[in-house]
Amino acid sequence: MFHTFDGSESASRAAPGRQGPGGERGETTGRRVTTARACTSCRHRKIKCDGERPCEACRWYRKADQCHYAHPRTSDRSVLHTTHPGGAFNSTQKDSKRVKEVSATLDTYRRVLGTLFPNVNVESLDNLPREKLLEVLAAQSQQSPGSIPQPSSSPTATLASVATHGDSAEDDNLELLQTMPAEPLDRQHTGSTDLDQGLSDDVNGLALCARQPSSYLGISSTQAVLKVIVLLNPGCASYLSRKPASVGEGTAYGAPSGWLPHVPVAPLQPQHLPLTEMQFLDAYFLIFHAFCPMIDEKSFRETYLAGHRRDKPWLALLNIVLALGSVAATNPNDTTHQIYYRRCEENLGLSALGNPQIEIIQTLGLISGWYCHYLSQPELAQSLMGAALRMATARGLHKEPIKHDQVLDPTTAASLDIKRRTWWSLFCMDTWAGMTLGRPSMGRTGLTITVKPPHGRDEETLMDVLPLVENIRFARIATEIQELLAAAPLGKHQAAQMDAQLLEWWENLPAILKDYEPCPERIKTVRNVMRWRYYNQRILLYRPTLLSYAMRRVSYLALRTEERTAIEKCREMAELSIQHIAATAQTNQLGGWNAVWWTFLASMVPLLGLFINDPTATDPRASIRSCQAQVETAMLTFARMHALGHTAKTSLDAVSRIFEASKHVDNLAVHGAALPVLAPAVDSVRRDATALGVVPQPEMNRAMTSHSEAAHLDVLIYPFVHDANDQQMWDYLSWGDNSMWPGLVTDIAMA
Repeated sequence: MFHTFDGSESASRAAPGRQGPGGERGETTGRRVTTARACTSCRHRKIKCDGERPCEACRWYRKADQCHYAHPRTSDRSVLHTTHPGGAFNSTQKDSKRVKEVSATLDTYRRVLGTLFPNVNVESLDNLPREKLLEVLAAQSQQSPGSIPQPSSSPTATLASVATHGDSAEDDNLELLQTMPAEPLDRQHTGSTDLDQGLSDDVNGLALCARQPSSYLGISSTQAVLKVIVLLNPGCASYLSRKPASVGEGTAYGAPSGWLPHVPVAPLQPQHLPLTEMQFLDAYFLIFHAFCPMIDEKSFRETYLAGHRRDKPWLALLNIVLALGSVAATNPNDTTHQIYYRRCEENLGLSALGNPQIEIIQTLGLISGWYCHYLSQPELAQSLMGAALRMATARGLHKEPIKHDQVLDPTTAASLDIKRRTWWSLFCMDTWAGMTLGRPSMGRTGLTITVKPPHGRDEETLMDVLPLVENIRFARIATEIQELLAAAPLGKHQAAQMDAQLLEWWENLPAILKDYEPCPERIKTVRNVMRWRYYNQRILLYRPTLLSYAMRRVSYLALRTEERTAIEKCREMAELSIQHIAATAQTNQLGGWNAVWWTFLASMVPLLGLFINDPTATDPRASIRSCQAQVETAMLTFARMHALGHTAKTSLDAVSRIFEASKHVDNLAVHGAALPVLAPAVDSVRRDATALGVVPQPEMNRAMTSHSEAAHLDVLIYPFVHDANDQQMWDYLSWGDNSMWPGLVTDIAMA
């Protein structure tokens, strides 16, 4: 009788979902089913989540890579209480087991993908080809969490994710590089460890940095050339301020179409097995050691293999060697070197500066002499090099030990040789870094420095120290030139004397360091860089005369013989440098890096020539056609080195933009007044230069345009040597003013 209650029937009618198809009591459908739709980040913040992947809240907070959803497994209890059609309980058990297996497999996939791509939304990797996935994996595998991709340091600038540019490998490579400055800025407040700081020469970072309002750079810096270019043609600032349409495209601002696409690029090598530390050591001693052999290779390898040293000085030195070895052995997109550099930092604190151990001095030397410049941190490099030299002085490395009559034992002789190598390696690296800074040397040489250059004890060590010995001779000459250029303009006799010393050094170089073949692999790169550095030093020696000629706007025929000779030598060295680098640049990262560096510096001369455009010039290298050919050769070198030199692409962009501006000189002169944003800065520059007597008044254009007027020209109107004007020109070109090219410093800024 209890089965005839109306309440039961009413309940059945009111809630038909409570009964199954067979009249059995089924799962409740009226109850509210709760599902975990909020991501873990929104649940942690206790805010509403829209359930998207990534959700709107995570995109707002720029934490899209941290937007994850918990996927709770179906509980056994809920499965057992579910009645399936036909009442097949065995089927329910099988389904429950299958759900568990699928859930476990899914968790395994998530865990593996999360390990491989910790900072990338996995859904963004869908439909990417295998090569692209390997490229992203190579960049992600060594990065700290949250570093790639991540927002720019600017609050208004954002970078696209990997999926946004999945169809362009060039965009991705550059994008990964561009996101890197934010990481080291958080880690250290001395600069940026960006691999894409804009221009190839890190010294240009001081001239073109948007974060530094004023920096002292002498006339040897690239800033001096850029200031003269903007002074000659204020309208070109509009080209320098433009933002590239796409950094991933092969062309930029008038670069001939197909610069990058027609250049053979080495295919991406999948890193099935990561390189070992021993391979990094081999790469360091093969590539870097020839430049600065201040480490005893045999002793270093034995200590590394023994593994008994765990003190901080040794660990700091070991890790910076591994970092540089990683730079030499891998491609520019690889960031393994950052791992070792962080380990080096952990073992190198401020307290280490009070402990002048030889390992600490060598570590600071390698960081400041190579690694900081690779990361485009010239200011940090100069500061650390100063500390290294002071510590070396405190240890007495600058003094030659008192001679003894007795013969030194091998251990003592080896220790003495390492001290000599260390001091002179620091000396050379400091000189190289200062060549394009235009600052005084701060006493690298003097009567108190009595240490002798190293010498080879046998045939093997002789080849190790031979490049260093010749670099010491070059560095002494370069130091004297730096001191002279940092003080005041060189007179014609001083310039001729310094140039004669450089020529003598070059002529007396051993054949193995010039062009002798066959050449050992470890000597090829160092001898090429020695030649490029020699060319650049001669360019810097004569370039002030070229700048003075350009700023005074005097006819080439009105110049004195010594002026014309200096300008022609400057142009000759620039052309030789561009051509030799294009013909001999090696296919390793250090060679590519230096090739881009020196090509960019040399290209400033023909670029300036395009803006001078003096029809009275008799030097064939001064013609527009010759200057354009040199610039195009330099651009081809940038394109060829873009897979090796980590700043090749942005150097190509910078040179292309200036090159394009030179093609519109007439239009720029007409439309220069129509640039309201740039006009105040340019007008200020011209007023300052005119007030200082650096350039003539605007109505005083180039003094002569034809040979017939030469007889009536008073050359004293534009004096070649005038102490007041020359010093004022020096001061004008030395102090940075970034307002002249705001777009250039924003788009391709460096640390």
